[in-house]
Amino acid sequence: MNNFGFDTEGHEVVAAFADEVKGKTFLITGPTPGGIGAETAISLAAASPSTIILIGRSAVKGQITVDKIKQANPSVRVKFVEAELSSMKSIRKAAQTILDDSSIPVIHAIINNAGIMVPPYSVTEDGFESQFATNHLSHFLLVNKLVPKLVAAGNSRVINVSSVGNKYSGMNWDDVHFKTTYTPQKGYSQSKTAQILFSVSLNKKLASKGVRSFALDPGSVQTGLAKYISLEIAEDMAQKIAGKSLEEAKASRRKTVPQGCATTLVAALDPALGDGVYLADCKITSDPTCVSAWALDEEEAERCWTLSEECLGERFVY
Repeated sequence: MNNFGFDTEGHEVVAAFADEVKGKTFLITGPTPGGIGAETAISLAAASPSTIILIGRSAVKGQITVDKIKQANPSVRVKFVEAELSSMKSIRKAAQTILDDSSIPVIHAIINNAGIMVPPYSVTEDGFESQFATNHLSHFLLVNKLVPKLVAAGNSRVINVSSVGNKYSGMNWDDVHFKTTYTPQKGYSQSKTAQILFSVSLNKKLASKGVRSFALDPGSVQTGLAKYISLEIAEDMAQKIAGKSLEEAKASRRKTVPQGCATTLVAALDPALGDGVYLADCKITSDPTCVSAWALDEEEAERCWTLSEECLGERFVY
C-alpha cells in the first residue's frame, strides 16, 4: 500500500512512479486550464511520457494546457482532439481520429476526467439528460471505441474520475433521463454512480486482456465545476452525502488542484494497487462514507452497461 493521502500532490505521485510514465501514452478528457485534468497532464509531463492526448471542446483553451505541458517538458508529444462530450457523434469522430492515427499505436491509460455538475435541466442532441451524457455515456463510448489500442498496450488502465456524490441517490432506473421530474443533484449522483459501475464492468470484461479500471473521488477542489451549485443544492448535498450542515461541510478542509489530481494519478500509475475499484485520498476503499454499495454492485454494473448500449444503439462484446 502506498503512503500517499489527503495532502499528496500529483507531482509526488508521478515522481514515485516515474517508470510507469516514461515512454507511455496517456489520454485525458477535460483539460480545462486550471482544472484537475490539466494539472494531471502537466504532472505527467515531468516524467517524460511519449504522448499525451487531450480531448476537449475548446481548441483555444486546450492550447493553453498544451503550452503548459510543453513548458514542463518540451520532449512530450501532445495531441489535442476537439470534441463536444455531450454529443455522441462528436465522440465517435474523435475516437475514429485517434484510431486512424498511426503515430498512436497504443494507449496505456485513458483518464476520463471531463464532467459537469448540477446544471439546469437540458437534453442533448441525442435525447439524453446532459449529465448522464457528458459524464458517463461519452466516456463509455470513447473507451469502448478505443479498446483495441488499450489491449495493444498489453497492460493498460481506464480511470473514471467520479465523486463522493455517488452517495446521494444512485441510478434513477425508472427515469434515467429525468423526463418526468428533474433534480440536478440526482442527475449528478446518477452520472457519478454510472462511472463507478462502468469500472466494475470493465474489470469483469477486460481484465483478461490486460485492461484494468478504477474510479475515484478527487476530493473537494475549487474549480469551475461548481458554478451551478446554489445554496439550496449545496445544503441538500451536504446533508445527504456527508450528514453535515453546509456550514459544517464548509469547515472541512478542501484540496488544492495539485492535491486534487493525486488520486487520479495513483489510480493510473501505481502497479501495486490491490483488489478493489474505488479510490479516495490515494487509496483503494469500499468505506460507505466514500462510496455506496449500489455503485460497486456487479449486477447493477451489468444493468448499467446494457442501458448504456441501448442508449448508444451499439453493443460492445468482449
